Amino acid sequence: MSEVPVQIPGVRPWLPIGESGHVCRSSGHRRQRRRRQLAWRIRQIAPRADLINVCPVETASTTQDVDRTYTLKVLDAQGTMLTLGCDVPTRIVSLLQSAHPEADWSRPVSWRADAEAVTPAPGGEGP
Repeated sequence: MSEVPVQIPGVRPWLPIGESGHVCRSSGHRRQRRRRQLAWRIRQIAPRADLINVCPVETASTTQDVDRTYTLKVLDAQGTMLTLGCDVPTRIVSLLQSAHPEADWSRPVSWRADAEAVTPAPGGEGP
């Protein structure tokens, strides 16, 4: 059975239409929105956070499975390390990874609130 393109008024004809009849949007818009809101969301979880260093820690449970967890060092503008709750590092890493999927998360990275970008950690070392 062949699909017949559906023309919806006000929608560009080259945008794909999903089964529900809504336009299928790319995840690029969602990623841009996540990047714009990232500093605000991180400050909701960890107030005064200015610099976040993320270091992956890999543990091999078997020869084939590798579990990756992350160690975080969160600093404020004065360079003072902030104390975080138990679930806060997981939430911060999840926010960073969803906003910056192109980053190499197998290496230590840094995020600065003023630059709003994930960059390789200086010297390649983690927290």
